[in-house]
Order: sequence, then structure tokens, then C-alpha cells
Amino acid sequence: MDGTKENPQAAATAQGAENNTDENNSTTPSASSPHIKGVEAEAENQDRIVQAPDGWHLDKSGVYEPPESGKKGKRKKISGPTWVSALTRDVDGEEWGAVVHWVDRDGRCQERAFAFARFYERGNTVVQELAGGGLAIKPGYERSLTQYLASFDPRDRIRSVTRIGWIDTIESRLSFVLPNTHLGVREGEDVIFQPEQYSPTTRTIRGKGTLDDWREKVARLCRGNDLLVFSVCCGFAGALLKPAAMDGGGFHLYGTTSRGKTTCLQVAASVFGCGVDPAEASAHSYVRGWYMTGNAAEAIAAAHNDGILCLDEVGTCTAEDFGAIAYLIAGGQGKAAMTANRSLQRQRNWRVMVLSTGEISVRQEAEETGRAAKGGQLVRLMDIPASRIVNDPQEMPAATFIETLKRNSSQHFGVAGPEFVRQLIVVGHAQALRSEVSSMLDVATDELAPKTASPEQRRAIRRLALVKVAGILAAQWMILPFGEADVARAVETVRDLWLEEGAFMSDADRGVQALRDFILSEQHRIPEVKSGRTNRSVAGYNDRKRELYLLLRKGFGSACGGHDPKEVAKVLERRGLLFKNEKDRLMSKHEIGGYSRRLRVYAVRHAILDEDSDQPGATT
Repeated sequence: MDGTKENPQAAATAQGAENNTDENNSTTPSASSPHIKGVEAEAENQDRIVQAPDGWHLDKSGVYEPPESGKKGKRKKISGPTWVSALTRDVDGEEWGAVVHWVDRDGRCQERAFAFARFYERGNTVVQELAGGGLAIKPGYERSLTQYLASFDPRDRIRSVTRIGWIDTIESRLSFVLPNTHLGVREGEDVIFQPEQYSPTTRTIRGKGTLDDWREKVARLCRGNDLLVFSVCCGFAGALLKPAAMDGGGFHLYGTTSRGKTTCLQVAASVFGCGVDPAEASAHSYVRGWYMTGNAAEAIAAAHNDGILCLDEVGTCTAEDFGAIAYLIAGGQGKAAMTANRSLQRQRNWRVMVLSTGEISVRQEAEETGRAAKGGQLVRLMDIPASRIVNDPQEMPAATFIETLKRNSSQHFGVAGPEFVRQLIVVGHAQALRSEVSSMLDVATDELAPKTASPEQRRAIRRLALVKVAGILAAQWMILPFGEADVARAVETVRDLWLEEGAFMSDADRGVQALRDFILSEQHRIPEVKSGRTNRSVAGYNDRKRELYLLLRKGFGSACGGHDPKEVAKVLERRGLLFKNEKDRLMSKHEIGGYSRRLRVYAVRHAILDEDSDQPGATT
């Protein structure tokens, strides 16, 4: 091109006849070359003109360096055809990058946006990615190729986003980006997805087949199976998190059943992406595994922004990491960190609906560290026992039904989610969408939440309500092939499973449960009040005459299992299980053998062993 304004894809027409040769004097490929066919095919759909960097040459055979000094006409070929069509930057005019096109070894034209910062990384990572994408690159010329691409200065500008999902606009227009498409208002600049390096979504979030095929071969098979219907609805719910002004969080399906839980993840994944079983094609599956570090969790969560994050096999995550990773994913913000030059790095942000599976519950996984699971963990990632996934196998053996659904999820996917977003965008304005979703969400929450629900528990129920709203909208828009009643029944089934699990208990309720378990299992640490034992192992004393356990401050704190002792004591007081002999004090003074003075202790009535403290909502 050498400074001539020329369509880069059609470079063969103007410059293919120049007979440029590389250092080995090999001639430019003939017109039958797949490279040439790919370039010419793309040229038919390309009407923009860009100017190549000064001195460089691009034609149908590839990219050539500027001539060596004193050797006019002699050029070295460094790669197959590649060029930059536009520059990118974010809404703040920062994070500049380039839209790179190339022709791969099969003659297919490909396109990807790269941040300019990556052109200056050690190890030529952009060149490695282009090579992985099929661009033929001559060994030893990686730095030359990077220099060539970074030297482009096209006129066109495109707005870049580093994560998928809703785009924030000053005008509050509704706009949603997926790796390969931009849904919504297209006024002004085009928008392109400029992912982080190794972002999984470029491969996993895509479409295959038609919406009718997905409806009939995936969604319709779920009908009559509440956990499968619920999972499909979860696939749509992530797109409602922003209009609902809700934080991330989700649901954990657990149980020892060997078939069905991963299938739930696959049907949920098929809403926006590839629903293939991760055990069969992990690189292409939307379903991810729990086996990850905290840093990886940040990147993976951000890559699934405003969507669903499907995580399989919680048991593969170490118990020490699990609690922190679960909080991190649901919290929606990465850790603050410093760069090598001690400046603050930009933090990642995201909103995701999580659907997780495992053989054990979130509570069990968290408690493997020896610490009690916090209520915050249990309402951000709600434990749902899933002992039976398939109730209606559609006149097939259950195993055949599961295999059929798994296979269909890997062949028909990624079309329902974009259609759902298109219908949301029809509302026209962000404020109108927020109003409509919030109104539906309030109604659904009131329908699902027990009257005794605490504020924290109601927030958990509200997440279930969001899934219900998503399913109802998808049914109304004929994206799902079943009715609102099917959606409502599925969500109510999941709610009931959660309540039966005891997850409705507050942290203080769990502390009472831990205290009762401690008293039952640690009787040797609670000797008779007249025994006079005072060694360090003693947690308190048993006053059989007055039917009180007189627990020392430290012993009571240990018995509460990591929950706030004062809050636990307040619950005991409300239940009538705490003896008091001083006004406005939760502790009381008692005479205990072996001590010269009366001790202030927590006096817990023996009746604690008779009460059903596992009853959900017992103290609300």
C-alpha cells in the first residue's frame, strides 16, 4: 500500500502485481492462494478505506517490512495479511486500542479488538494471540509485526467496552454488548467488545441454531421438572440485575445424585452461550469450574457481567479459598491493587447471577475451615438441596432424557438470551425499564416471602423473585415454550427447598443451634456447679438444682460457634431461655464452688435442649 489510500482487503487488486519478494526471492502467492481468496471475499463487504503505515506494504500475500536501506524494492515478508481498520477508546476517552483484522491459514477473515497497552507487553502476547487465531507469522519477526500494527492511524473511531452487558450512557439509552454483537441504540459511534487477554467469553458466548430449535429441543424438555425450569429462568435473570438495582448472588444446587446437577448448569448456560458439558469441551463450554484462585475468580466474574455464571463442583475449590471467592463473586468488585510503579490499578466491577453445583452445601464447604458459615454467605449463595432433578422424563428413561437434554444444549444455544435482551430494549429507556422491573419484582417478592422474614432473609427471597420475573417475561414474550404458572411453580419449589434446609435462620439463630450442639457434645467441659473444677478446659458449670448452665464468658463465646455472643444471648432472652437477675444485663451473678466470689456468667436454661431451634424463622 505504501501510503496509497487503498482498501486493505482488496490490496491484491492494486498491488498484487508488483511482484514483491521476501529475502529469499520467493514470489508472491498466485491468485489461487487461500489467503488471496479470503482477502477478496472480505473486500466485497468492505467499503472503508484506511491508510497503511508509511513504508510498510500489504497485499494479498501478506505484510512486508519497509525496504532495507540501499536495497530498493527488497522487502521481507513478516506475516500473512493483517491490518487495523479503526481505533477504539472507552466512554471516558481512555483505554485506547485497535480493531485488528487478519486472514487465517484457511482463508477466513477474522477481527478482534486489542487494547494498545497489550502491544507493549513483554512476550508479544498480541502476536501470540494472532498466531493462535491462525495468522501465519514468520518466526523472528514478532516485534516487527507489533510495530506494524501499532503504527496504524485510521480515521475511524469505535467505542470499546471491556466487559459484556449493559452500557452506561448519559442519555440512559438501553444498549447491551455481547462478544459478537451490539444490541440496542446505534446512534453515533459503533461499539465493540475489547476483552481482557484469555477472556473465556469470546469462545463461549455465541449462538448456534434457531430460537425455535432451542425452544423445542432444550426449553420444552425442561417443562414438568421444576429444578430444570428454574435453571433456565436463572439464565435470563442476570440481564435484570442492573434494572432491578440488585447485587450479585445466586443459588447452589447440592446433593449426592450423580446425574442432573451439571445438566441444570448446561440448560442455564444455553440461554446465552454454549451449553456443552465442560467435561467434553471445557474450552468452549459456558459452564466453568469452581477450581480457581481469587484473581481468576475476578476475571471470570467480570467476563460474565450482566449474565449468569455457571460454576460446577464446589468441592474442587479449597475450603480456605471458598468463602473469600464466594463473597468476591457476589460482591461485584475486585480487590484494590497496585501496579509495579506503585500506582493504583483499575478495579474490575461486575454483576452476575450465580448458579452453582456440588455434592455438599455452601454451609458444609465453609465449615470445613472450622468456622461457622455466616448468614451473609448463606443468603448470597442460597443452598438448594437437589436430591431429584428429573420428575418428568418426557416418556423416556431418565438416563436417556438427561443425555438428550445435555446433547441438545450443546447443539442449540445462545439465541434465547439475546432475544430476551432485545425485548427489554423495546421499552426504550433505562428509567422505564427500571420502573417496570421494580414493580414486578415487588409483587413477586411479596408473593414468595413469608410474613416473618427478616430484612436479610427478604433480600434473599428477592433474588428468587428476580428469577420468577425473568421467567414470566420470557414466557410472555414466547421465548419460553411454557406458561407463567410453570415458572411460578418452579420458583416456589426452590423456595420451599431452601426454607426446609434451614437457611432461613439468622446468624443469631445459628449461634443458638451451635450452643445447643456444644452443650450436648461437650458435657465434660460443663461439670457440676459444686465440683470446684477451675482448669482451662472448663467452659461453665451445670446447676442441676436450678436447671441452669452457667457458662463463663469465654466458654459461651466458644460455644456460639463464631457468632456474636451478645446477639445469641438476646435471642435466648426472647425465647425465655436466659436467666437474668440484673436489669439491662444479659449476664447474671452466681455462686460457683471453688471461687471466692460470685461470678458473672451467661445462665442458659436446660430447656434449650428441648427446643426445636432448627425451626426456620423461630425468632423472627
